[in-house]
Amino acid sequence: MANHADLLESEWHPAYPPGIATSVVGDVYVADGTGTGAWTSLDSLLEADKAYGEITTVDKTIVVPEAIDSSLNTDADYITLTSLDMWTNAGSLSVVVDAVAGTLTFSKAGNYLLNAWIDHSINGVSNENIAFKFSLDNILDSKKLISTSDFAGDIRNSSASGLVLNVTAGQVVKMHVACTAARTLTLHAGQFNVVRL
Repeated sequence: MANHADLLESEWHPAYPPGIATSVVGDVYVADGTGTGAWTSLDSLLEADKAYGEITTVDKTIVVPEAIDSSLNTDADYITLTSLDMWTNAGSLSVVVDAVAGTLTFSKAGNYLLNAWIDHSINGVSNENIAFKFSLDNILDSKKLISTSDFAGDIRNSSASGLVLNVTAGQVVKMHVACTAARTLTLHAGQFNVVRL
C-alpha cells in the first residue's frame, strides 16, 4: 500500500481540494459555490473584514459659542469639533480619515465600535458645562458626554467607549461640542476611533 504523501494528485480521493500539493503553508481553500475554488492566504481572508480609522489631537484650541440651551440638549448648539490643524491621522484601514474636517468615512458596511477620549479645559470660570456628541451623517446622537469645570482652566477628561454604530458604506462620523458660555476650548490630548466588529 502506498503512503498518502507518495500519491500523485490525480490519484487522490476527490475530498482533497485541487492544488493541495502546491498550496503554501498557511493557505486555505475557499470554495466559490460552483464546484471549484482557489487557494488563498488565511491572513488575506482575515484582513478582508477588518476596518478601522483613528484621529488624534494634542494641544489644540477652538472657540465654542455660548449655547442657547444651558442643559446642552439642543443639537443646534453643537459645533463640529474641527479646525485646520486640530486632528492628525493616526492610521486607517478601509476607513477614510479626513483630519482637516475631523471625519471618519466608512468604506465598508457593518457594525463598528466607536471610542473617544479627550483631556480638555476651558478658559471660563467654575461650574461651566461642556458637552461632546457624535454624529452619523450630521445627525447627532442623543447621548452626550458632559463635564463641569471645578475652577477656571482645570483639565477634565471626557471619554466614551462601546458605542456601536451600524453603518453603510459612505456614511460619515464626526465629533461635536457645546458649552454653556462662549469659551476657548483647549484639547490637551485626545483620540477618536472606530473599529469594525
